[in-house]
Amino acid sequence: MTARRPVAAGADGYDPSMADHSFGYAAFAPEDVEDAQRRRPPTDLGAYAAARGWELFGSTLVSTVRAAQPDWAEYTANVVSGAMPDGSYGVIEHELYEVETHASTGIQFGGAFYGARYSAKGPKGFWNKVLPFQISADEPEGPFAGSAAYVPVTAVLLRVPEAALLPRLVIRRSDRMSGVGNTDLGPLGLGGYRLAGTVAPPALVQAVLAAGAGQVLASLPYPFVEARYAYGSLALRCNGYLVDDSALDALVSQACGIAAALRSAAAPFLAPRPFQVALEPDVGGPPEWAPWYPVTNHLWTNGFRDLAARHDLVMEQPADLHRANPRLPVAGVAHGVLRGNLPGTQVPGRLVFTGQGGVTVSQVRAGVAMAAPPDAAPTPVGGVMDPATDMRAEIADGVIVCWNRQRSTGGMDTTELVASALATAARITGSG
Repeated sequence: MTARRPVAAGADGYDPSMADHSFGYAAFAPEDVEDAQRRRPPTDLGAYAAARGWELFGSTLVSTVRAAQPDWAEYTANVVSGAMPDGSYGVIEHELYEVETHASTGIQFGGAFYGARYSAKGPKGFWNKVLPFQISADEPEGPFAGSAAYVPVTAVLLRVPEAALLPRLVIRRSDRMSGVGNTDLGPLGLGGYRLAGTVAPPALVQAVLAAGAGQVLASLPYPFVEARYAYGSLALRCNGYLVDDSALDALVSQACGIAAALRSAAAPFLAPRPFQVALEPDVGGPPEWAPWYPVTNHLWTNGFRDLAARHDLVMEQPADLHRANPRLPVAGVAHGVLRGNLPGTQVPGRLVFTGQGGVTVSQVRAGVAMAAPPDAAPTPVGGVMDPATDMRAEIADGVIVCWNRQRSTGGMDTTELVASALATAARITGSG
């Protein structure tokens, strides 16, 4: 099996958030029991990151690939980010993979588990279901708050904006996924794997597999494998905390191969156009050519409509933004797109509000997209953080996008948004 570096005595030079010894644990494979029992990685990835010019963090959530990360920062460690070998922005991290547990039926996840130690509660909302009145809310929110066991995994997360128009895809080994309501991929050429749900058209799934994703997944040697794509981000996970350089490099290469297959399968949906060209008008729902495209919460839609009316902006179809600008470096997928002179200015551009699903499904990330100065130097892939405005900016295909690091949970101040974006763009491009 994959080699791992030995645990170094006192090797605690990384964020020890996983060292909370109150949570339960389990392992997907016998060789990972020690990782599970330790409840944190054996060492950091500092040398690995430095050798490749990547940044190493502790436990953190990364806005660019937030859709692919676990729910809580405390479930991450040794987060490494930078430009991946295929040129995309990516993150490598060690994670605690949360699996639900019940007091009576144990771990609620397919396949064998090893070294499991946990205390489980009853089914979620049990008393609310059997009594005629509500006595408590469902499971509490927050890290380690649910009835769960936490399993060590290694993940490679890639931003794949060119595939933003594809539906959600979750693929695991068949023993880790119920046969009820999940698609057996054997008839599509990938034996031993299933696809969660049945929403994705078989022809599209087959296109992804045939473009190389099937070959990559079939080659992986790990007892646990999960490829998850949603909201413009891909996550490839395997069991255990990989720390060997060659094993990590291989997982990165395999994730890049799957990302390439996603781009290939999404290519027929694309219709690139110059950024200044108007998009299709917003129709209040997914387009016919991508019926699976995420539906925007109606409260946000009403808010976008009010903003458009107040600032004389045109509402455009969110999916068409990605169709026309395949490499647009936004975080997530567009939920609201408003075109015109940016509020309070004579600068043409778009207000872009993106979503990333999961625990952030009720929130949006506000950003501004506009033409970059012709002489602007390229930004590093993944963008540049501006501490003065708490915005990240990135340039791709002559367009600069500036987005808030913090997501919005309610109304928003477009005056502050635009002012911060213009200031950030000026600093990043040197045009201020």
